[in-house]
Amino acid sequence: MAKNQEILEINLRKNTNVSSRGYGKYYGFVEFKGTLTTRALAEHIASHGSLWTRDLVEGVLNQLKVCLPEKVCQGYGVQLDGIGTLYPTVGNKPGGLASIANFTNVADIIDGIHMRFTPELKELDRKTAAQFAKQVSMQQKNYVVPIYETVGGKKTRVRTAKMPIGDWISQGCPDLA
Repeated sequence: MAKNQEILEINLRKNTNVSSRGYGKYYGFVEFKGTLTTRALAEHIASHGSLWTRDLVEGVLNQLKVCLPEKVCQGYGVQLDGIGTLYPTVGNKPGGLASIANFTNVADIIDGIHMRFTPELKELDRKTAAQFAKQVSMQQKNYVVPIYETVGGKKTRVRTAKMPIGDWISQGCPDLA
């Protein structure tokens, strides 16, 4: 493992969707650890030994979450160097407008307004999936089985059964459901 590589834990799951082409096959997925709040990200940034304190970083991030949508809603794209660009798009209602004679208001043909994101594409900063994978060291984690129950006529995930992948294989790949 190279120095300064982050460790990304990977789980294994069997595809149980009978209508899928991948039915019965095993797939890896990231052990998702949650989402960082603005405060948590600010604390992390400040922990890197910068001159900026957590409250200063958090203040800038909080102002960013106000200003980003404001400028995007005004029709601007906002480029965050080294990260990417956020920009506005609209979703049109299916079928569009058959004739301009039927036009009364642009809002009648718009289904929604979206804030889209395009990752940074500068040649030196570009990260393909393969290049990004070189920044991490993958570590196998668990074999995971989501457990569902029908509640009120709706299939709902109620829990997840997990077992370390090595243990699961050494025990003959038992059904965890």
